[in-house]
Amino acid sequence: MSSNNQTETQQPPQSNAGAFWVSSIAVVVSIGAIIVSVLNFQSTVENKFNNKMQVQQLQLLQKQVLQSSQTQNSELLYLVHLANMQLVIGRDPVAAVKTLQFAQAQVSPAQLSLANALNTDIAQLQSITSVDKSAIFEDIATLDQSIQALSAIPSKPTNNIENQSVVDDANKTWRERIADHLKQIKNLFIIRQVKQPVTPLLDAQLEFAIKQNMFTQLSLAQWALMHHDGKVYQSALQTVSQNLSRYFVLTNETKPILDKIVALQKLQINPALPSLNNTLMLLSRVQTDREQPVVNVVKPQVQLQSQPQPQIKTPVVPDKKNDAVTPAQKNPPSVEV
Repeated sequence: MSSNNQTETQQPPQSNAGAFWVSSIAVVVSIGAIIVSVLNFQSTVENKFNNKMQVQQLQLLQKQVLQSSQTQNSELLYLVHLANMQLVIGRDPVAAVKTLQFAQAQVSPAQLSLANALNTDIAQLQSITSVDKSAIFEDIATLDQSIQALSAIPSKPTNNIENQSVVDDANKTWRERIADHLKQIKNLFIIRQVKQPVTPLLDAQLEFAIKQNMFTQLSLAQWALMHHDGKVYQSALQTVSQNLSRYFVLTNETKPILDKIVALQKLQINPALPSLNNTLMLLSRVQTDREQPVVNVVKPQVQLQSQPQPQIKTPVVPDKKNDAVTPAQKNPPSVEV
């Protein structure tokens, strides 16, 4: 009897220890399941974040490519417009060529039609004979100085009689001597032919007024030269030439001035310039209807496969009072992460 009592008193501690170990194992398995679920959730969040970053980078790259292309086309359009203004307003083909050459350096190899159009425009502008406006302006100023130095008093005519060899009068007859004296008297009178009607001699005030009028006409010719007005330029020089031929025809210094005016009238100060409209239309068409490859960003679809959670075996916990085995709870408490 005593031995049976001892065994009965020793059994409850063993059953309690087994139940403790079983419950401990259940807790450890639950914690492991929680950790696995947390890790799965963290990896899912990281994948979503990485996919979102890739989509944003692709969109940013596409935007940068489009912006760079638009910026290049805008710069080319501005440079060609500037060259056109230098031609139309400034009438300066040299500056327009430099601007077009700078624009040509900005053209990409893919834009072959635009490069050919710029090459054609540059070749046409380089074939134009440039007008040296500075030199012509200085020639007109020198011409005015020469006119202001003129005098209305007729110049002494030049004697074109050749110097004859001196012959000893002792060897001449009286008739030859009389002929020589008559020749010397003839040289005292010089007859000049004037094709235009001779005006009377000018007084000082009228001469000053005529010279001031010619100075005004020459200044007008300089203005027309800078503004590329060929009609006004020719009209002003023609007026100066007429005044010189009318009032200073008996002066020897007039003829070189008239020759200089004729040379200035032959200059073309307003040459025909080519147009850049074809290049401008081509650039406008390229900017509006650009054939740019559109990058369709496809968002990657991430299929999150739910990994099966490990099955937790329900441990059997013995009942302390009735020594009966009762199953533990089937559904463990859910853990919210």
